[in-house]
Formats: sequence, C-alpha cells, structure tokens
Amino acid sequence: MKHLRNYTYLSICLAFFICLTGCKSETKSISENLRFCEAILNYNNYILCANFGDKHGDTYNQEGKGYITIYNGKDNSVLIPADGNLSAPKGMAIKNNYLFIADVQKVVIYDLEHLSLPPRTIKMPAKEILVTDVAVMGDVLFIAVVNTGNIYILDITDPNNIDESTLAVYVNIPGANVMCTTNEYKLYIGSSPLANKLPIEDNVLYVIDDIMQPMPKKLIHDIGAYTGIVVSPAKQTLYFIDVKHNIIGGLSLKNGKIKKMPMKKHIDHQNKICLFNRELYVTDFENQTVLTFDLDTY
Repeated sequence: MKHLRNYTYLSICLAFFICLTGCKSETKSISENLRFCEAILNYNNYILCANFGDKHGDTYNQEGKGYITIYNGKDNSVLIPADGNLSAPKGMAIKNNYLFIADVQKVVIYDLEHLSLPPRTIKMPAKEILVTDVAVMGDVLFIAVVNTGNIYILDITDPNNIDESTLAVYVNIPGANVMCTTNEYKLYIGSSPLANKLPIEDNVLYVIDDIMQPMPKKLIHDIGAYTGIVVSPAKQTLYFIDVKHNIIGGLSLKNGKIKKMPMKKHIDHQNKICLFNRELYVTDFENQTVLTFDLDTY
C-alpha cells in the first residue's frame, strides 16, 4: 500500500512537471488589430507593430492605409491610425520620442509625444524603390534599401530639423534588408533576395565592427533570406530569421555556433523580430499575427 501511495505521488508530480513545461513552451499569438503586420519594435516595454492595412499585402503599395499598433502585454490597440502617410511600413527605429519608419521609397518620422502633429517625410532617391529597414546609432540614422543594396546614413541630431543634404550612401551590401545596432558601435546586417528571386551567395548575415570604417564581414555563410535580426541585451547572441529555410536561430557571437529553434508551425514570408523579457516576438505576415517564443524553453 505504501509503494502504491509513493507511485501515485510520483505520477502526480511527473504529470504536473510535464504540464508546466508544456505550458511554458506554448507559442502565444497576437492578432488583434493586425493586418499584414511586417515590422515590430520594442519601445519602453511596449511592442510596436507596423501594418500595411491594404487588401493584399502589397509591399510596393501606395494606398496610404498603413498604421502602427501598440501592444501592452494584454491588448493590441492602434497607436498611429491610417492617416495617409504610411502605405507599406516596414522596419522601425527610435531616437528619444521620435519613431522612424521605413516605407517603400521614404522614411516617415512621427513624434510619439505629439502624435497630433503631422509626420516628417524623408524622400529617398528615385532608384531606391524599396526601403526596408532603419536603425539608429547616436545621432545617425541608417537606412537599408534592399533593391540596390545601399545603406544610407542621415544626420538626425535634431529630428525636428533634419538636413536632407546629409543623406549619403554609407556602404553597399547586395540585398541589404534588415539591420540592428549595439552601443559598441557595431552594425549587423541581414541580406535577402527580392521576392520571387533565388538567394545568391551575398544573401548572408554581416557585421561592421568599426562603424567609422564600413568593411562588412560575413558572420554566416549559409545562403538564405534573412528578414529579421536582433542582438540579445548581453550582446552574446544574434537572433535571426531565415524565411528561405523557415528557421529562427541564435548565432553565438563568441564562438559562431548556431542554435535553431524547433518550429511547431510554419511561419510565412515577410517576417521581422524583436526581443523583450526573454521572449522573441515574430511577425507572421501572411497569417496577420505576431508569435512569441520563450527563449528559456530552448
């Protein structure tokens, strides 16, 4: 009888443990107020998400239906409504209270503390037809254009008074698609082919170690379509998405080893990524949702 009680107790404990671990690894999703959500950003413990808002998710559309939502951990509400200034908003970056948004052939800037004010628009040169990401380092804005591979720099010392003549090509990386920066003055870049094009040998992950000398070095030699990257707060891991191979992975910046996360479901094209509270937030463009992955599970 005693052995039976012990067996029953152990069985209950084991079942409880399995339940806990199973619940922890459960992928959560956000879908409220999302329509073709492309980019995502951690801002002051909130999650901002850029939405196209059009009917078909056309990455080149000029319909002016784009908008930005804000997620507080429970509800996802509209922060910047479709005011006609955004069409296919992609990568976002923050300097102080200013939100910089890549959008087709321009960068749109909103003052988050004064959203009643009209945004500022920085138009890109005519050949730069698909601006995909922006990143801030100090008083400099980096702007990635995937169709030409050009990465521009722009002086944003005073976001209220930007001199557009300071816009200049910084470096060229074929397929430059996404970026992230660190306070160590490093710039990480993910390269991707244009839609319906096959990846080429240049479509890998890069780093520029010295921002004053733009000499890109390949971090990963696996050819893919890198649509999202983010560095961990401790700057030990570069998390990335390769939609060509349907991979979410973590690249150790110490030893170069890659850890792939097991995918419980397919994530469709056009994904970005951000990190908050040991969770990765990933946009699933086609399914119009944001998925979260608990890093402590992997």
